[in-house]
Amino acid sequence: MNKKILSIFVAACVLISAGCSDSESSSAQGAATETTAKAAVNTVANTEASDEADEYNGEESDETEDGSGEEVTGQYSFKDGDDEYELDFDFDTDEFINDLEMKGMGEHTSGTAGYPYDGSRGTARELEGNIAVVSAFVSTPDCQWDFDELFYTEAFQAYWVGLETAVKFIEEKSNEYGHSPHFIYDWNEHPELIYKGDVDTDPMDMMSTMSAADQYIDSSIYTADILESTGADQVIYMLVYNTPAYNRTTSYTKIVLGMDEEYPYEMCNMLMNVNDRENTLPSTIAHEMLHTFGAPDLYTTGGISSYFGITQEFIDYLKQNNVNDIMRVDADFDPDKGEADYESVWQEMTEITAYYLGLTDHSEIVEQWGLEPSQHSYYN
Repeated sequence: MNKKILSIFVAACVLISAGCSDSESSSAQGAATETTAKAAVNTVANTEASDEADEYNGEESDETEDGSGEEVTGQYSFKDGDDEYELDFDFDTDEFINDLEMKGMGEHTSGTAGYPYDGSRGTARELEGNIAVVSAFVSTPDCQWDFDELFYTEAFQAYWVGLETAVKFIEEKSNEYGHSPHFIYDWNEHPELIYKGDVDTDPMDMMSTMSAADQYIDSSIYTADILESTGADQVIYMLVYNTPAYNRTTSYTKIVLGMDEEYPYEMCNMLMNVNDRENTLPSTIAHEMLHTFGAPDLYTTGGISSYFGITQEFIDYLKQNNVNDIMRVDADFDPDKGEADYESVWQEMTEITAYYLGLTDHSEIVEQWGLEPSQHSYYN
């Protein structure tokens, strides 16, 4: 396989039943080679709250202390269509806010932006060792976060639950294949992992957003400091956008394959509302994060899937055999529960995805179908 591709954008139709299907194509599907167009970027620094609060902003959470008086947990509920969900979160929101006010949310007084290591394989290379996860809540002209109320919104807390659950899923599945990644994502312990910022783009426009996001990360997120403080040498950037309910573009990811490029940052652009529903499912977050380590979509022939020679015949084979892989299933509900699952990941990680993630050096199915080898096979 020719390693000429520098970066690929991958859109996740997975887990949005009202959005893309196995055969459907939309503006958010597939992938495109990175353009050189540059979009204006405003650096972090004390973003003023929007005058218009998003309709999905929820009520203040009801926090309670457990018996120890040390760990504070909370619970909130929200509606997704006709269904109502209750979720738990395990950090003290008020204490967290006070801590951020002292340390500054993404407003470091010193440090170095940019990735300090070899970026030829991107910032997320192997599912092994310490991996930092930076969460940046990004406002755009048409998709604003109310930063004064951000920590009390349902979207913020649902993202926290989804991220924590997704990380645990990836770690557990990697362990089954003999690998031990450790994601450092908890901004309660590491406030340097959470940012707020402004980017002059439209997150529903994938191409312009990716270019703007690259510049935002490069100029505003102090990656070198983060890697030093967390003891990590890899990093994933989660850019979280408060998209409106009418948005039809699903979350999408930039991955880097093969060669060096100006911006090595591997990022997941999480669009919080899609097709009139909240898009904070742990499965969605896990799916996007796994892209950064080389996992292709198994429901489409576009994007990174075409890079690895995935055909429609192969996709049909997986569907006919009900292969429940995290990179294939494009339904947003657990068939056993009959509803959306906001608290667990019900999909599996099959040998196909494990192979493309570098967790195993062989997949009989990949070999039988004559698919291209994993990017990890070139380096390991």
